[in-house]
Amino acid sequence: MASVTAFNDMMSQFLVELHKTFPEEKGIKKMLTSFDLLKSTNPRLVVDGYMKGVSPYADKISAKDETFLLEEIENIEFLKELDIKRYWSKMSPNTKGATWQYLQTLYMLGTTITALPADTLSQIENIAKGVADNMQSGDGELDQDALMQMMGSMLKGLPKK
Repeated sequence: MASVTAFNDMMSQFLVELHKTFPEEKGIKKMLTSFDLLKSTNPRLVVDGYMKGVSPYADKISAKDETFLLEEIENIEFLKELDIKRYWSKMSPNTKGATWQYLQTLYMLGTTITALPADTLSQIENIAKGVADNMQSGDGELDQDALMQMMGSMLKGLPKK
């Protein structure tokens, strides 16, 4: 589910994993502390800050172009505290792969979140929660009729262009 909470959970997981891997790196700890503070005061700003910074580099993130991490990331206000350049060469191939996976997933979640109006996103989340609840309380099967009814209700509530 592409919500601000899902984005922040993913960002938190990314930062915690980096901190576990490189506990001596003060920049990661500082970023984690700043992230926790921002997340608790205005969770949407985390998404907006990340997206504002990385959007110009979407192609490099998608292509796993190391110049993004070694040259560009220090220009991104939201991510420069990570100072990935300092420890990129120390990372194993698996850790590098996981780092790219986090950056790409965060970008995809952020794109979805910023593309949809907040009320539409909320309606989609409510439908997804309803479907998940129905599947848990029922026989685990998706009730397509109920899903279509919920989607119809949501679409009626959307503003017309």
